[in-house]
Amino acid sequence: NSRPDIGRNLVKDFIGWVESLAVEDPLAFKGVRAISPMNEPAHLAGLYNGKVPILSDRETFLPRLPADMAQEYLSELNQGLDSLPQLTQVPDGHHLRVFLWLRDAVDAFRQSSLPSLGKELHVNVHESLFPSDVLPKEEEKPDYGLDTASMKVLGAWWRATTSTEERSEW
Repeated sequence: NSRPDIGRNLVKDFIGWVESLAVEDPLAFKGVRAISPMNEPAHLAGLYNGKVPILSDRETFLPRLPADMAQEYLSELNQGLDSLPQLTQVPDGHHLRVFLWLRDAVDAFRQSSLPSLGKELHVNVHESLFPSDVLPKEEEKPDYGLDTASMKVLGAWWRATTSTEERSEW
């Protein structure tokens, strides 16, 4: 692929700029508690089904990863979980494109000096990223909006993407 990866480059440049504040503007750097690579990426993607009121479709709004890339990434995310049925596995679907992008943003943060300088990484993902047909089936409860199935998938992704130490430090 010869096209520049603007999103990933933008995150790396942003991290570099925040790092530079430590020397160039320590007061501003002190005011930075955390960075967030993207706020609620692909919000509503799970609702894009080509029907009213949203007339687009998932393939246009959030295309799937190529099949071989998706399988490789799923293997990475769910490695070792076959023997741990109590843990949620990340399912296949359009959301893998968002998770892969965010994984790369987490890697850029991890490789920067920001964690060692006490800065945090905040990752915001909205449950509407997922269509209901990819989520673990759960007993329906009148919880007025608490979507535990999507939170389990998000937690499974976060567990696979970060170490225990990273989760406790940033």
